Amino acid sequence: MEHGSSAAAEALRSPRSVADVYAGTILSTADIAAPPEAVYRALTTAELERWWGSDGLYWSREFNADLRVNGPWSITVRWANGNIVLAAGEFIELDAPRKIVQTRNFEPPHPLLGKRETTLTFHLEPIDSGTCVTLRDEGFAGRPAACEFNAGHWEVVFSWLANYAREQASAAG
Repeated sequence: MEHGSSAAAEALRSPRSVADVYAGTILSTADIAAPPEAVYRALTTAELERWWGSDGLYWSREFNADLRVNGPWSITVRWANGNIVLAAGEFIELDAPRKIVQTRNFEPPHPLLGKRETTLTFHLEPIDSGTCVTLRDEGFAGRPAACEFNAGHWEVVFSWLANYAREQASAAG
């Protein structure tokens, strides 16, 4: 795979999400110009502190993870306005580099979701131009505003990941 080729870049689809507010589920996909191993690492290690966020919104910091089934993970989210939120959960399934299943909750409670825990399932499939990431985010039943908001936010997050992968490929040559 040639990360820097224009053909590979043209083949990448932009991140997109769909919220099923009745079922309380989000389905989001993105093509990332990096192999599944690199995407898996970017989602499960402190490497995510390098790409998950933006100066105008928030940055993810202090990522900690025990990469095993039932292992805890946590991250501190530092908002541009100075607020701090802790996101945490545990890993339910880890199948490197193909699948990650983890729970997620927020402290203080998410303004739209409350204390409700969601389950994130990432599927990473190799494609000619890198990796197709498919995310299923479940647990929003009865919280349609949270479901719609998070669907849009996953598109932003996957755009950050796609940009990071492009920067890494350019730096590698």
